[in-house]
Amino acid sequence: MLSVHRIAHRFDDDTRANLEERVSVRRIARRSIATISLALASTFFTRPSVAEEPEPIAWTYRAPPDCPPAETFEREFRARTTRAVLVAGAPSASRSFSVTLSSEPDRSVGRLEIDGPAGAAATREVAGETCAGVVSALALVAALTVDPLAAPSASAASEPNSNAAPVPPKPSPATPNEARQTRSTTHGTRASGTSPSRVVGAAGLDGGAVLGLFPKLAPSASLFVEGQLEQSSVLAPSARLSLSGAISTSVAAPPGSAKFRWLAAALDGCPFEFRLLDALRATPCAFAEFGVLAGTGAGVTTPEVESRRWLALGGSARFTWLLFGSFFVEAQGRLEAPLARDTFVLVVPERVVVHAVPAVLGGFALGAGVRWP
Repeated sequence: MLSVHRIAHRFDDDTRANLEERVSVRRIARRSIATISLALASTFFTRPSVAEEPEPIAWTYRAPPDCPPAETFEREFRARTTRAVLVAGAPSASRSFSVTLSSEPDRSVGRLEIDGPAGAAATREVAGETCAGVVSALALVAALTVDPLAAPSASAASEPNSNAAPVPPKPSPATPNEARQTRSTTHGTRASGTSPSRVVGAAGLDGGAVLGLFPKLAPSASLFVEGQLEQSSVLAPSARLSLSGAISTSVAAPPGSAKFRWLAAALDGCPFEFRLLDALRATPCAFAEFGVLAGTGAGVTTPEVESRRWLALGGSARFTWLLFGSFFVEAQGRLEAPLARDTFVLVVPERVVVHAVPAVLGGFALGAGVRWP
């Protein structure tokens, strides 16, 4: 019994030793495989740190006074990548950026021209409601040009360059509800007249016809100059000074005939402007008109020329279509009431009425002109 116990005891010790040895080998193998896996993952999937010097990029920046300055674009670019640095007038740079911004009545437009190595060139354009938003978008486009992994915002940027100044954190994007509230606040401010305003001039030529001024429908023409104070899409007061004229054909009044001519100046006051489309605008106006209405007799023994002072008040509706550049075309209709209504007659020897000015006159015209600046 003792010998059997000893053999069993030795067998138990040998088995335990073999088991402990196997377990130890397995643990060492697992630790080695884990170490190798981490090393491979670090080699192939970890983004290498940028140890080399950032690439210098020559750049220029042109923007109107109401847009952010050049420092804002540079800060936005630096917050998104550390692989490049913007240097004004760097002659040895392999590529260059040219940033140009412009302000239009309802939006801001930005243009980024990229000159790359070996003569490669590209152009990107961005449009938005605010110039600050356009500058931020162009900075992201420029950063992606040199670094495909550039961060989309300042908060997501990689570690800052040691040579770069610290960049303040960028506010988080607004939620859809906040964006709608911001847009409504902006529109409310614009409608109240607190948005920036500018003075716009215009000049042009109209051609049309007048009805009731003469016995027959007659052609008319006018020259005009205009000034407008643009404040918002509705409140945009303007004033127009025009010089108009018309001549009638011969009007038969047996046994004679008569001809008429009319020359007048008008001052239009237009307090509102409605933008039906981006380029189509409607403008209601009131005007005062003063001038001369003359009639000339013919075919009678003693033909005479009679001139009467002309004074009338009225209203008009004008539709303006803005075309390419500063050019525009317009259509308008007018109604007016003369303050003095004259009657023209021939005495041959009896009194013959040739024309009596009615209580209400009308007219329409088409025209074209230019705006500045």
